Amino acid sequence: MKKIISIIVLVALVSGATFFFINRKSSPEDQVVGTWYNGKNDQTIILNKDKSLEMTNKDEEKRTGTWKIAGDKIKLDLTSSADASGELPKGEIKSIYIEFDGLNKDNFYTFSGTFEKQ
Repeated sequence: MKKIISIIVLVALVSGATFFFINRKSSPEDQVVGTWYNGKNDQTIILNKDKSLEMTNKDEEKRTGTWKIAGDKIKLDLTSSADASGELPKGEIKSIYIEFDGLNKDNFYTFSGTFEKQ
């Protein structure tokens, strides 16, 4: 009888742990890493795990930079271009409205808009 109870408890513990790990939400940092695309303005942002980024505008020009998460916002620091930020949605992050601050520099045109995770 003790063996049966031990097996039932073990199965319950393994099932519970598996359910927990499958259903846990990943951190905002993990969720934003990857490629983001704004179809309306034909812009792509690639956010790398090492906090570097690469942005391509509609003219296929590229800029690099860095990104960070501060509270419920993501901040993008682009080299020779307008910086940007966006408010992160709660829960699963599938899209982010990115707003570019200030003027475009060196004729690298950026447009605020919604970026979808690819």
